Amino acid sequence: MENNNYLRKYSQLRSFYEQTLGKKISDITWYRLVASMKRHLGFAVENPSSEAIVKSVAQFKSRYKRFSFTSEDFQECWEVLISIETAIKPLPVTRFYTT
Repeated sequence: MENNNYLRKYSQLRSFYEQTLGKKISDITWYRLVASMKRHLGFAVENPSSEAIVKSVAQFKSRYKRFSFTSEDFQECWEVLISIETAIKPLPVTRFYTT
């Protein structure tokens, strides 16, 4: 039963991503994107914040065509965001960030 819930949520997140992005993506693109989010953001499909993460990534992708998790700019911005977050107050982003 857990596997069915995972697959349902995985599919829902993909649909949500496509809606936010404004276009369809291939299966392999979605698979690679999920793998990148897991590797760089500590993403988990079952996590309650997964929709917020998917929405943010889709918005980045739509605004910045060359967006990449591996770029120095992304890593630098992400580190600044986390340091600001810890200095001021907890933001929703900490729920999915792992070191």
